[in-house]
Amino acid sequence: MRLFGKEFPDRAALMTSFLTPKGRLMFDAFVVKPRLAGQQNEGEVEYWIDVDSESDAIPLLKHLKKYAIRKNLIINDLSHIIKAF
Repeated sequence: MRLFGKEFPDRAALMTSFLTPKGRLMFDAFVVKPRLAGQQNEGEVEYWIDVDSESDAIPLLKHLKKYAIRKNLIINDLSHIIKAF
């Protein structure tokens, strides 16, 4: 997430991959830092992750929650609110 930091403050999105522990591809996704009101505070930054299909959303959500141990994170599924065009 450092790529969204002070060096690149205007960066809005980047493409990333989530890998298995063996280095195999699980998901391709876009990570987006939306410019919403209230995102000025460093401690309360919101990121959105956009995956290709809805079938990838649930496994990715489980994967993120698995590795969010001891972190102050809130992970929500917004696919029911945001529909693809």
